[in-house]
Amino acid sequence: MFTRHFKSLTKNNVNVAGGKGASLGEMTQENISVPEGFVILTDTFEKFLDETDLRQEIRSELNDAENNKIHTVEKASKNIQNLILSKEISKNIKEEIQKEFKNLNIKYVAVRSSATAEDSKSAAWAGQLDTFLNTTEDKLLENVKRCWASLFTPRAIFYRFEQGLKDSHVSVAVVIQKMIDSEKSGIAFSVHPVTEDSNQLIIEAGFGLGEAVVSGSITPDAYTVSKKDNQIIDINVNEQTKALYRNKDGGNTWQELKEKGKEQVLTEEQIIELSNLIKQIENHYSSPQDIEWAYENSKFYITQSRPITTLGTQVDQINAEELNYNQIDWAHYLDRPTEFFLTNILVKEFKGAKLKQVFGFGHDYWLFLYNGGETMDLYRRVDELQESDRFTKEFIKEKSKVKKLFAEAKNVIANTETMIDSYKKRKDVIKTLPDFKKEYQRAIQQIIDYFVYIIEIPYIIGSVFEIDDVAKEAKYQWILKECEKLRSLSYHDFHQYVLSYLLDSLVTILDVSRKDIAFTTSDEIFSFLDSKLTKQELLNTTQQRKNNFVGFSSFGKEKFFHDESFLKSFYPEVDESIRKIKGNIAQKGLVTGRVKVVISKNDFTKFEDGDILVTIQSNPSFMPVIVKCSAIIADEGGIMSHAAIVSRELDKPCIIGTKVATKILKDGDMVEVDADNGVVRILEKEKINKNIKKIQQALTKNGPLSKTITYPFTPVIWFEAMMPAYISNPLFSLLDSEPKPLTVALIDDEFEAWSNLNLIPVVKDINIIKEIDKKTLEMSSRIKKSFEEILQISDKDLKSPQIFIETLQKANDYTTEIYYHFAFYIDESFETNDEKLIHKLQETRMILDGLILNYHYKVYGRFIDVLINEYNFPREIVERMTTAEIIQIVQNPQTIPDFEEIISRPIAFIHLRDKLETITGDDIFVIKEYLRKQNPHDEIVHDANNNGVLKGATGNKGITKGLVQIITAKEYHDKEKLEALSKKKGFVLVIPMTSPELVPYFKNANAFVTDEGGITCHAAIIARELGIPCVVGTKVATEVFKDGDIVKVDANNGVIRIIKE
Repeated sequence: MFTRHFKSLTKNNVNVAGGKGASLGEMTQENISVPEGFVILTDTFEKFLDETDLRQEIRSELNDAENNKIHTVEKASKNIQNLILSKEISKNIKEEIQKEFKNLNIKYVAVRSSATAEDSKSAAWAGQLDTFLNTTEDKLLENVKRCWASLFTPRAIFYRFEQGLKDSHVSVAVVIQKMIDSEKSGIAFSVHPVTEDSNQLIIEAGFGLGEAVVSGSITPDAYTVSKKDNQIIDINVNEQTKALYRNKDGGNTWQELKEKGKEQVLTEEQIIELSNLIKQIENHYSSPQDIEWAYENSKFYITQSRPITTLGTQVDQINAEELNYNQIDWAHYLDRPTEFFLTNILVKEFKGAKLKQVFGFGHDYWLFLYNGGETMDLYRRVDELQESDRFTKEFIKEKSKVKKLFAEAKNVIANTETMIDSYKKRKDVIKTLPDFKKEYQRAIQQIIDYFVYIIEIPYIIGSVFEIDDVAKEAKYQWILKECEKLRSLSYHDFHQYVLSYLLDSLVTILDVSRKDIAFTTSDEIFSFLDSKLTKQELLNTTQQRKNNFVGFSSFGKEKFFHDESFLKSFYPEVDESIRKIKGNIAQKGLVTGRVKVVISKNDFTKFEDGDILVTIQSNPSFMPVIVKCSAIIADEGGIMSHAAIVSRELDKPCIIGTKVATKILKDGDMVEVDADNGVVRILEKEKINKNIKKIQQALTKNGPLSKTITYPFTPVIWFEAMMPAYISNPLFSLLDSEPKPLTVALIDDEFEAWSNLNLIPVVKDINIIKEIDKKTLEMSSRIKKSFEEILQISDKDLKSPQIFIETLQKANDYTTEIYYHFAFYIDESFETNDEKLIHKLQETRMILDGLILNYHYKVYGRFIDVLINEYNFPREIVERMTTAEIIQIVQNPQTIPDFEEIISRPIAFIHLRDKLETITGDDIFVIKEYLRKQNPHDEIVHDANNNGVLKGATGNKGITKGLVQIITAKEYHDKEKLEALSKKKGFVLVIPMTSPELVPYFKNANAFVTDEGGITCHAAIIARELGIPCVVGTKVATEVFKDGDIVKVDANNGVIRIIKE
C-alpha cells in the first residue's frame, strides 16, 4: 500500500503520513469539514529512494553541507533535487497514485509536502517544504516528485540544521487534496500569537486563495474573538488591492480587486462561525492550534491544523477561560472583578521578596523569586564584566555556578513531574473538609517551593548569556542548549494541575459554579472550612462582588466596594471650575485635541479621528474608538488595565485613575494631555482660529479635495495666477465632468509628485482625445504670441508701477490660459492602450511642459529680477511674497516687509468655489494635517520622515537595535547581494515580506521589519521561531528607511525608531 485516504489516518500516523497528513486524517475522523483527499505515504518515498539507489548519494551530499556556509548548502540542495527529479517513479507506485486521484473525481488538487518532523510542537517547518496548487492529472506525478525533492531545498536543509535534525532521519509524505476554489481564506491562531492570551483567538482573512495571506503578499483583515463569551473584540479591516485566484487551466493569477478590496472580508456572523470551528479543533487537540482555512459556497473548510510552536510559558491551557490570571497586576487597582481566590494564592500566601522592589526589574506576571540571591548575584557580576574579560578564568569560574543552578533546576523538574502524576490521580477524589484544608496548605507551599524558583532560572540565566552574546564562543554553546531544554519542559504544568484540583474540589464541596469561587479569598475559604462563615454568607459576599470591583492597594490588603454610597465616597468632589486634572501615567506623551466622552457603545458614532477619548474605563469593545483617538483619559484603572495596556501597544498618551475626568470634561473641550507628568489641562474653548475652522468645515462638507502640483522654490505669484484657472478649467465641460469645488496648494518646500494627483480619468473616446489635442495646439499658438508681447516690454518700462502691475495681470491671465489645458495633459489622466494615442499624448505634454516652464522662468523671472534690482530685496524673499504684497511694495516703495516672517512661513491657497484665500503662519498646519489624511500612505511616510518613527504590528516581541539592511522585491533573486547579507551579523532586515527561500540569508538578523503581512505571516512565524523581534505591516518601511540607518526596533509596541541616519 502506497497511499491512504484521510478517513483511515489519525494523529498517531505521523511516521507514515507526515505531520500535515496525520492532522488532516485526525480532523476527518472528527467530522471537521476538511476537503477530501489521500496521502502518499512516507514508505512510498523510502521505496522510491531504494529503487533508485539514491540514499548513499543524498547522505554524502548532506555531509558536505555546512550550515554557516550558504554556498555548500545550495550546492548540496541542487545536486540532491536534481537526483530525485531525474529518476522515474516505478509503475506500481504510479498506478496506485493515479487510481486514487481518479477516485476523488475532481479536476484540480493541491499537492502538499508533509514531513515527519513537520507540524510538531517544537518545529513547524513553516513554509520550508513545497506546495503546488491547482494541479491537474497531467502534472500530478511531476509535482509529487517536486514535493519529495523539496525535503532538500536550501531552506529545508538550513531549517533541519537549525532544529538540530541534521543527523536525524526525516522523511516526507505527500498530501493530495481537493482544491477549494476559495472566495475567502486565511489563517487562524487559537491563542493570540503575540500577547499569548489564551482566551483570545485571532483570524486573518483575505479574498481569494490563502497563499496570499500565508506568504504575507497582502495585509489581511484581522479579527480578535474572545473564546470565553464568543464576542468579537476587535475588527481591523485592511484594504486589499489584489487577490490570488485559480486559473481554469491550472496555476494561479493575481487579480486587481478595486472597490471590493475595501470591504470587510468576513461578516460578523462568519467570524463567529469560524471561531466555533477553531475552538472545536483546539479542544480536540488540547493544545493551541495554527489553522489554515478556506471559504467556498457558504461553507468553511479546514486545509491544515498544526500546533503553535512559538508560545512562551505564560499560555495557560488548563481552565484558562476561568482563571485568566495573566492579566492581574497585584500592586495596582483592578478595573473589574477578578479571581480573588487565585490572587491570594499568588500574592498573599507567597513567602519571598518582590522582584521589582528588590532588584528594580522583573516579570510582569511572576513578581517573586524564591531563593534567588545566588542567581541575582551571578547576574550582577556577569553584567559588570568588561567585554575583554568575557572569556577569562574569572568568567569560567562563574560558569561552574551556572552549571550548579541548572542541576538544581533539573532536580526540581523531576520532582514536579512526580507531583503532577500524583495530582492527576487525586484530582477527582474529594476528601473530608479537614483533609482538604490540609491539602490546600500543602499545595500552596509546594507552589512556593518549586514553581516560582524554577520558572525564573532559565530566563534570567538565558538572558545573561544571550544579551552578552557569549554564545559566539563554542565552549558556551551548551548554556543556550540547556536553557532551551528547560524552557521546553512543562514544569509549569504542576502549577496548573494544583490550581485545577483545588478549584474543582471547592466547587464540589460548596455546590457552586467555578465563577462563584473566582470571587472568594483564601481567608474566606478558610473561614468557611473552619465553620466561621456559612455557605450562604460566603455566596452573598461573592454576589456583591460580582456587581462591583476590588482594588489591591498592597499585598493581602483588599478594599471591597459593595454599595453606591461607598463608591461615591471613594471619589473626590467634582469642582466644575477645575482647569487641571491629575491622574496616573500609563503611557507617556503630549497631545492637544478635542474631547469626546464615551461611556458606552452608543457614544461611538460621535467619535472622529484624532479626538481624545475620555471614559470611565475602557474594555475590548472600545477598540473601534481607541484606534481613532489621539490620547486616552480614564477615571479608573491601573497600569495593567485595558486602557493602559492598549495605549502602550498603540503608543498613545494615556492618563488613568483621574476619578473625575468624565464629570468635568465635556464633548468639544480643547485639552492638553500631558502624560509625561500625569496632567490634563483644560485650554480655551475656541483656541483654533475661526477662519481655519470655517475652511476645515468647507473642506469636509464640499469634498472631494484636489491637490495641485507644488514645486519647491516656485514663486508664490505663479500659484496665485494658476489657482483660479484650475477651478474654472473649460476642459471640464468638454469631458462632461463636474468641476472640482476645492483646491489646496501648499508651498512648504514639499514636492508633490504628479502621480499623486487625483484627476478625473478621460473616457475611452478617441474623438475627445483628438479634440483636446486640436485645442491644445490652438492654445499654444495664442500663448506664444502673448508670451512674445510680454518679453518685448523693456526693463525700464517695468520699473513703472502702473506698467509693472498691468503686465503682471497680463501674465496671470496667460498663465491661467496655459493651465486650462496643462492640468489635464499628463499620462495618468487617460484611459487608453492605443500606442499612437499614448505617443501623441506624450508629444502634447512635452509641448505644454515647454510652454509652462518657459513662461514660468522667463516671464515671472523678469518680474522677480526687477523687484530685486529696483528694491534691493533678496531673491528668496521675493519668491515667497504674495501678489498682493508685491503690488503693495510697487505702489508704496516705503513699505518694508517683514523679511523674517516671509522667509520662514508656510503658505496655503484655499480656493472655495470662486473665492481664493491665502493662509500663512501656524494656521497652515491644520490644513496640512487634513491633506495628509486624504492619502494615508503619504501621511505614514511623512510622519515617519518627520518624527523618525514608524509603526506596524507586532510579529514577535522584543527590543533591539542595528543597522538597516534593505532587500527590495527586485533583489529577492540577487544572489550576490543575498550572499553578502548572509555574512553580516546584527542587522535589522527591512523587506516587503520574507519568503522561505530567503531564510538562510538572514539568519543572523537582529530583527525583521516588513511592509506587508499580519501576525500570522511567514516573517512573524520565522521571527518567533528564531526568537528575534519582528514588526510587520508597516506599509512603507522600505520607503522610509535606507541602508545604513541605525534603528531601534521596539517590537513590544510595534514601533521602529531611527536613532541615526
